[in-house]
Amino acid sequence: MAWLARNQNGESRVSQAWEHSQAASFGVGHRELIENARLFSEVTSGAMLLYGLQLARIQERGRAGGLADTYLESYGDFARLVPIREVREWDLGRFWGLVLGKGHAIGPKTVRFVESWVAMVRRDHLRLFENAEALALVKEREMDLKRHRSRFSSESTLEQWNGHSGLRAFNYRWPAVQALMNDLALARGRAENA
Repeated sequence: MAWLARNQNGESRVSQAWEHSQAASFGVGHRELIENARLFSEVTSGAMLLYGLQLARIQERGRAGGLADTYLESYGDFARLVPIREVREWDLGRFWGLVLGKGHAIGPKTVRFVESWVAMVRRDHLRLFENAEALALVKEREMDLKRHRSRFSSESTLEQWNGHSGLRAFNYRWPAVQALMNDLALARGRAENA
């Protein structure tokens, strides 16, 4: 963020940090972190879609033409767009080295979940929406995290679900950072023109 505060040229209107027009000019460490964040976001979006798909199927109880179809369509987009060659080459050991012990609450269960999910994506990213092991992994993760409040085990929390879980990839608060940087760039431009 400090680099952007000093160096951003004009306003930025992108949805993710890795899409920034000056991303190639970021420092080496920042570029590596952002590249790993991109891969993590893109890969885990599939798990989020499977979560929503399973909840939609439970809510719809087999009725066609509902939210489950939207999730299946979104999963199709994920399967088509995930950079599978990059995912297969992704050094998860290096990724964990960049994020573990840096003030983030990442426990061993999270590490196991992510590693299991990435392994499944690497094996067969196209068909995970019908893979019992992948569906169980996502469901068990939710149930482990939320226990009795899990939407898989509590009818009342499922009824409160608005149907929009996992439709967006992680953005790491980029919209807020971008707004701050754009405000700084605008103020700098005004000061230079005064």
